[in-house]
Amino acid sequence: MFPRGITTLPDLFRARAKELAGYLAPAEVPSEQAASLLETAITTAMTEPLSLENASTESGFTIGHLRRLLGLEQGYPAKLPNAGTPEVPLLLRCHLPRKPGAGIADDEVEVAPARPRRTSSRMQVARAVASED
Repeated sequence: MFPRGITTLPDLFRARAKELAGYLAPAEVPSEQAASLLETAITTAMTEPLSLENASTESGFTIGHLRRLLGLEQGYPAKLPNAGTPEVPLLLRCHLPRKPGAGIADDEVEVAPARPRRTSSRMQVARAVASED
């Protein structure tokens, strides 16, 4: 849900506020309150319990795989803590494993242009022989 490094923003805001305090009027300096609000919002979102369906959507892993990671399938040890019950399992967002690219909207992904196809040496030889007359 959050880009990597977003949890460091409140500390960055506080450091920047101290740095700017001597140069700006008090009303223009980023406030400790803004950093605290951001920190609270991040903490709340990261500790939100997710159902297996929502966790699957955010993580990119299947519900079955998440059940195995929670140790709910026979023969699989728990690798993640279950914030719910065995009947209604929940995962905290902060414990959620992520597949690369999971949770990124399609319009945010940049696709590299396709490379031009190269003809194989066999194809070149065949064309060269066919064009000789």
